[in-house]
Amino acid sequence: NFGSQGGAIDYSGYIYLVGNVFSHNSTYNGGAIKFWGVNGIIANNIICNNTAVYGGGAVMGGGNNSDLLIANNTICNNKSEYAPGIYLDYE
Repeated sequence: NFGSQGGAIDYSGYIYLVGNVFSHNSTYNGGAIKFWGVNGIIANNIICNNTAVYGGGAVMGGGNNSDLLIANNTICNNKSEYAPGIYLDYE
């Protein structure tokens, strides 16, 4: 997959990603997952071998995430110019 934002998933609002595999996606930001201003859970996922041109080879996020849990994910072999794992941008 190649998307302009979030190779597999681009979220705003509420996010619930538990027990998924995200692999071999590519995009400009957030190789597998991109979120902005979300609440919810990103847990127990395998996020490997994704590519982002700019930030967050695996995950890119930001905005007002007042109630977001990111836990127990396997994040490996992702690539990007900035932060091959998780890139958080809070302006």
